[in-house]
Amino acid sequence: MSVSQIDVAAFLGGADIYLIDQFMRKRIAPGMKVLDAGAGGGRNTLFSLRIGCDVQACDHNPEALGALKKRVAEAGDLPGKLLGTDQLEIEAMAYAAGSFDFVISNAVLHFARDEAHFAQQMQAMWTVLKTGGTFFARVSTSDGIMDALTPLGAGRYRLPTGQEWFLTSVSALKDMSEALCGELIDPVKSSLVDGQRTMTTWVMKKQ
Repeated sequence: MSVSQIDVAAFLGGADIYLIDQFMRKRIAPGMKVLDAGAGGGRNTLFSLRIGCDVQACDHNPEALGALKKRVAEAGDLPGKLLGTDQLEIEAMAYAAGSFDFVISNAVLHFARDEAHFAQQMQAMWTVLKTGGTFFARVSTSDGIMDALTPLGAGRYRLPTGQEWFLTSVSALKDMSEALCGELIDPVKSSLVDGQRTMTTWVMKKQ
């Protein structure tokens, strides 16, 4: 099927553009088993199903999971299979170690309570990723915006928008990559969003 024969916007389904980039570079590919950790309403889950991945989705919010299931049902027959939708906190995942080829953590980790909680969530996702698999995250960092933040303690800050988030840093992400023995397969890239927040793309391969 050619691009001219499909509705490209519908096919992409609002997926994160940096996840689409991973697909274009064959890091996430048909036949893979994918975990969407903190899947929300399922925009990245749906994209992964459309490209032929089998996806396990989890989120702590039952309403978000309800929206995800509705979105998948409305999409009709898809090349990939939705393996399940679990309501749980990321650190409470009980999937078998090495279960997944690709783990998505998209705009989730900034909801950590503190550094210890952030580390628990990371360890949980890293454990279920198979050796040779890819971890993909979009996470909010303090880089380039520190002067606009109000420190609240325990690694949490009030953003110019009034939101209160846990913020890590590019330096801390690189340190964690090393601690996990993960290989950075892309440079850590940050985008400053209109002086309101910094979103950073972090991609590692499990060695």
